[in-house]
Amino acid sequence: MLERTVTVTTPEGAMPCLVVQPQIRAAKAVVVMIMDGRGWREDLFDQARRLASVGYYVMFPQMFYRHIGKGPTENVLDMDWMTELNSAITPDRATSDVASCLDFAAADPTAPKGARAAVMGFCMGGRLSVSVSQGLGERIACAAALHPGYLATKKDNSPHLALNNISGEIYLGVAEHDPHLSPGAVARFTEAMNAAGVRYSLEVLPGSGHGYSTPGNDEYHKPSAERAWERIFDLFERNLTPAGA
Repeated sequence: MLERTVTVTTPEGAMPCLVVQPQIRAAKAVVVMIMDGRGWREDLFDQARRLASVGYYVMFPQMFYRHIGKGPTENVLDMDWMTELNSAITPDRATSDVASCLDFAAADPTAPKGARAAVMGFCMGGRLSVSVSQGLGERIACAAALHPGYLATKKDNSPHLALNNISGEIYLGVAEHDPHLSPGAVARFTEAMNAAGVRYSLEVLPGSGHGYSTPGNDEYHKPSAERAWERIFDLFERNLTPAGA
């Protein structure tokens, strides 16, 4: 694989971004991976590498770039600071950041062209993947959200309140035990997805807790993580692989 760190220009500044792609064959499609609340770290870089190893051009932006120089922005462990960082990434900002990534890929001669992209994320990034799918509409062919939280809240920007512009297929791998996503919230979100006519699959992964997807997390649960990856590979293959590839 080829791996490099680039700078993506956004309306709000310079955003570092890890790009991982196949070395000996053309990538099938662009996938933007959105980090969890702890931010950039090697365990998540490995997730990007895993996805690139099966043929995708993966962009993994450092979405805490607005706070670089103001405090830790990688592998954040202080909960108060993490909350401040997470709160700064609104659905509109996440949508703008992902759009900037896609614009970068469109200008990169090594990136695949002519097809819609995918987005996936963990925790905070899972929730934002839904919002980005709404914000970018036809540009997103599919999205995957692993142990997403706060999908159906009382806030005006709750994801379940804005699903009408999603054109891609969504996969949600929900944790069985998640303090950030109650069964009631899952039910409200599912009802909203059905009402909006979104193509989706949602499964609650037995034995999993919040953060199950990533080695290095306290809640890492390999059976759930591997099941979710199987679903993601299938989702991307069906929605992103060009005909005849």
